[in-house]
Amino acid sequence: IIGVVITSFSMIELASSFGVLPALREIKQNGLYSSVRHPIYRGNLLTGIGFLLKDPNPANFVIFFAFILLTVIRINREEIALSSMGNDYQDYCSRVKYRFVPCLY
Repeated sequence: IIGVVITSFSMIELASSFGVLPALREIKQNGLYSSVRHPIYRGNLLTGIGFLLKDPNPANFVIFFAFILLTVIRINREEIALSSMGNDYQDYCSRVKYRFVPCLY
């Protein structure tokens, strides 16, 4: 439930800046975006952990870790696109150190 709430609030905060594909849009820096740069993915991660705890089996572990790997790849690609926005995004990155897991990544 916490993961779904974080994901939902993150999408609401993005408003018209939300998109399925990475694109050069307004940089959100307040709210959930002041603690990590990709809080939607943090919410998805927490939701995935919840599903994994509810039904811990080998297939779900494989799916969960594949999801983590693909999310990290997507974040890296998004950060490359966003870095082309110039100093605004770089300044934001210097203030908000972590991408989606505080103190880790």
